[in-house]
Amino acid sequence: MNTTAALELRSLHVPLGLTVSDALKVLRELELPITESEEGEHHFRVNARGYDVAIYPINGFIRSVWYDDPCGRAAADARRKKVGLYLSRYGALTNWEMRMSNGWMDYWYNDAQHVGMVYGLHMDVIRFNRLDA
Repeated sequence: MNTTAALELRSLHVPLGLTVSDALKVLRELELPITESEEGEHHFRVNARGYDVAIYPINGFIRSVWYDDPCGRAAADARRKKVGLYLSRYGALTNWEMRMSNGWMDYWYNDAQHVGMVYGLHMDVIRFNRLDA
């Protein structure tokens, strides 16, 4: 039986490059508390129903988005499909290239959209980063 056939992302999509105000509007769609923290990096986070999401602003714009999404954690093929689904949110899959893996994290790059993605293999978390200033 193929366990990944029906795999769908339920997490909220927050595009990179939004203004902080617009990104907070997207987070408010969840109708859940938004916490702001300066710990580590300045960010806003929502512990949603079934996943967590955080946005990281720099100079008034969202430069990073982090997802802790348990979707697909049960099997390696499902995790691979989940990574592909997240990558496709931030650009065509054909534009993505995994350039490095250190056993803890996979580093993906999309030069066409100037976006990078880091996938934490052991914690199964994903972070997208704008690569341009």
